[in-house]
Amino acid sequence: MRILSLAVAAGILAGVHLGATPAGAQESPGIAQALSGELAHRGAIAWEPHRQLGWPDFRASPPEGTGREGALTTSGLLYVLHCDRKHLEYGVLAVFQPDASWVESVVLTDSTQSHVLPHEQGHFNISELGARLLRADLLEFNPPCAGADSIFARITQSGFVRERAMQARYDEDTVHGTVPAEQAGWMSRVAAALDSLSFVSVPYASRKY
Repeated sequence: MRILSLAVAAGILAGVHLGATPAGAQESPGIAQALSGELAHRGAIAWEPHRQLGWPDFRASPPEGTGREGALTTSGLLYVLHCDRKHLEYGVLAVFQPDASWVESVVLTDSTQSHVLPHEQGHFNISELGARLLRADLLEFNPPCAGADSIFARITQSGFVRERAMQARYDEDTVHGTVPAEQAGWMSRVAAALDSLSFVSVPYASRKY
């Protein structure tokens, strides 16, 4: 039997910039509503503290020639920005993309592969850590509307690069989840980091000008 032990993460950085609302036009949708709409449009799952991934969430078919890769998690950051001279609003979510995530059938039937799903959940948790670090970066974000898009894009791109670097280090240190002590250590550190960033656990922010 081909024993599969590796799991990798693919990245998402997707954003929506809601333009300023013209005078007399219907009010733009709220940030929470806009992000919910994007989640539904993409068929994505937002990270929640008590919602763990299950194999039914991995809906894509494994590509041919995956080698020793047993599963792939596609997770990352989704953001929305709106600025209209009265309010600056934005939201950042950690999301998981079921239709771009897959698992090999042998992982589902081979008991020796039980470490793979917790490792995949770890990738999603790291995306949430990346989202919280980005929200923390944005606490002082309050530029004029004219420059908001470009500044926000630069900050979010840096946050995405940081999140991808954490994902790569996680796979490297844990050897893709096959070293139990390293896997446990990473999960403990990520949980502690999420707890320390609980002040930015709310995905949305709104500020008056």
